[in-house]
Amino acid sequence: SAEFDDLQDTLTITDSATVQVITAHRARRGTPTGNKRTLVVRVRGSNGSGPSTSASAFALSNNVFGSCRIRIGTTVINCADPINMRKQFKECSNDQIDFQPASGSYIGSGNTAGVITVNVASSITNIDRGVVKTQAEEAVKSRLGLTSLSSFDHVIICLPPGTLRNGGGWTAYAYINGRTSVYNDNKCTQTSFLMHELGHNLNLAHSSEGASEYGDQTGYMGGTSSNNDRRMCFNAPKSVQLG
Repeated sequence: SAEFDDLQDTLTITDSATVQVITAHRARRGTPTGNKRTLVVRVRGSNGSGPSTSASAFALSNNVFGSCRIRIGTTVINCADPINMRKQFKECSNDQIDFQPASGSYIGSGNTAGVITVNVASSITNIDRGVVKTQAEEAVKSRLGLTSLSSFDHVIICLPPGTLRNGGGWTAYAYINGRTSVYNDNKCTQTSFLMHELGHNLNLAHSSEGASEYGDQTGYMGGTSSNNDRRMCFNAPKSVQLG
């Protein structure tokens, strides 16, 4: 038998009791490894005449996928961001996870691979991020003739500067075990933020240490950094979780 003491917040188990430990896991939305069809959404406010995501489609594609190539005569020069998100995930997973740029009508190719630019009605400035994010999703579906975004494994939404979260500033967020991650403007070009938020999409929680939720700085699921050249991976437990 067992007895719980409400005052002491303790559970006392007798010597004769049988104890069974059950570990609960979140159900995964598909496998964390494999090829991931990924769409990057660049947003323009006020139906195209208002604030826009600061980074160009070229810059977003290069920072996310490392897509930059320059042709000079017959020579092709690789000008990819050396620490882009796609490359980091491949390196950190021993080539088991590949965030590939989505393709199709209205979606960029070549040096703008995987990026779509959409207009939203919102004026952006001082508007809640959730409102603009929802408008962006609807604009993507309308432009691509879709009823949902389920044909993409991951959707990275890059909001223009000026949106708010509960009346204040914010950086980025993502849905655990989901497909969507949302970034405040240039956070979309910073690899540490992309790795962290897409880690949430892959079912990873924060890497804590002691009483600090973000305390483990040895991997991307700890505190993020605005240093775009921060080369690291996930810590050992997170790497095991990814398989």
